[in-house]
Amino acid sequence: MFNKIKSAITGYKVKHYVSDGLKVKVQYRGKLHTTDPLSVVRQLLQRLDHPQTVVDTAIDLKECWEDRMNYFKVGALSSITSFNMEYSTYKISRYVSKQGKSPLSLYAVMENDKVFAFFSRVYDYGAFFKEMEETFVKNTSEESAGAYLIKNGTYQLLIDSFGHSQSFLWNDDKALDQFLQTLK
Repeated sequence: MFNKIKSAITGYKVKHYVSDGLKVKVQYRGKLHTTDPLSVVRQLLQRLDHPQTVVDTAIDLKECWEDRMNYFKVGALSSITSFNMEYSTYKISRYVSKQGKSPLSLYAVMENDKVFAFFSRVYDYGAFFKEMEETFVKNTSEESAGAYLIKNGTYQLLIDSFGHSQSFLWNDDKALDQFLQTLK
């Protein structure tokens, strides 16, 4: 009864489930998205374990970070997935928007309400990945490397095209490593 009243007031529905031993709570509006944010991050973990082409760049990735933070602050929030681990509460907030004419899903990853990473998927059949590849990676070969790890200071950006353009941007290696360890 309490959940129905809360849902009526906030507009969010709540679902609980267990994912590889983690007790997960999802708050969502409308229809629950079929993609589990934890599976998205687990896929990232697999990509980070496999070698990518590493690129050091002079391009300021802080601008990319600020662009993603703007989506985070004003975007249309569709769901919040959360779980507790030791002394931390982790949240993955999903936003839906557009990037140009293509739909965009943006996931903000937080520890105790501090954003340390963003995952985005642009449903464009790899067009944005090709654009990013040309921007960040000078003198690319005719054949795409498939995935790039781009570094600049504390910011790192993993880009790839897995059917659609995807990127994972983070600014705190320690927080990311700790988060990924909880999902192993």
